[in-house]
Amino acid sequence: MTVLQRPAGQLGHHHDEITDAGAQVTRISVDPPEQNAAMAEKLQLPFPLLSDPGGDRSDQSVRRVA
Repeated sequence: MTVLQRPAGQLGHHHDEITDAGAQVTRISVDPPEQNAAMAEKLQLPFPLLSDPGGDRSDQSVRRVA
């Protein structure tokens, strides 16, 4: 898994380009599910916005790319 730390809106703008390259976009946030749902709706995100309020899973088993 490769992690790109980008704002959700920026990932949304590049969603087709990313998926056309064979990748899947998913964003994990430490914000609560209700806030993520509102953000996903506001930005009309075409990918899942997952919630990890404690940050317990968001840093496990990932490789970060600048």
